[in-house]
Amino acid sequence: MGSVEPDLKRTFHITIIGAGLAGLVAAIALAKSGYKVTILERDGKLHEWGAGIQIPSNCAKVLRQIGILDRVRACSIQPRTHSVLSYKSGATLSQQTMIPMIETVFGAPHLVIRRAVFQRVLVQQAETLSAITIQLGAIIDPVLSDFAHGSICFSVDGSETKEVTTNLIIGADGERSMCREILLGRSDPPKLSGYVAYRLLIEGSRILEAPESSIHALVNDPSVNVWQGSESHAVSYMLDGTLNLVLFKPSTSNNNGGASRLKPEPVGGEELRSQFV
Repeated sequence: MGSVEPDLKRTFHITIIGAGLAGLVAAIALAKSGYKVTILERDGKLHEWGAGIQIPSNCAKVLRQIGILDRVRACSIQPRTHSVLSYKSGATLSQQTMIPMIETVFGAPHLVIRRAVFQRVLVQQAETLSAITIQLGAIIDPVLSDFAHGSICFSVDGSETKEVTTNLIIGADGERSMCREILLGRSDPPKLSGYVAYRLLIEGSRILEAPESSIHALVNDPSVNVWQGSESHAVSYMLDGTLNLVLFKPSTSNNNGGASRLKPEPVGGEELRSQFV
């Protein structure tokens, strides 16, 4: 698209289906390149799913190119090391120093950030760009729409159907993607990975109060830690005073790893203990 003439860019309309991280980054990049962009999001408000997210250096380079790396970096933590530990003994199996190596070698930092904060920065940036229109609560009618000819019909809060005509449609509508099914011409439901991830946020002050001093480093040393086990593993890193801990293990009928776990769902301590203790 870099070869599109400037005059054509001003009239070339791009519609992005989905206002998640991918949709927002794409919209900002395209708007800054001179295109008019409309984002259609089916939810009536932007949900702040998830806990933490890692931004590797290749992604950080993209954020720099669209002018928001400094803002994201100010809200992030830059891990000092990346350690792989034994799930049995806790012994360090390997360790990679990340500061300053990652930025020196790859040209951009490796960051960790709260997903909600990351999304908020992207939304704020998108809202400053006059070329971007965000329509929340847009329920697309796949029957009335004609994606092949750039026609998207949608309604908001049960109102009468509106039509957007567009030159390019980008599908960024997640694992239950309507765009994917329209492109393929058939049903294409999400395929389960066979794993379930349990995400926990633990206040750093609570960890420092624990009598086991060996775990205090999880708070005091801003690093990414991976405990590697047989078919399972755990990952932790700090997020502005809170430890983000993710536990991965194969799905079984006992941990309800089926279709009901395609999106975040709260679980109790009893289930965690039954799976990991």
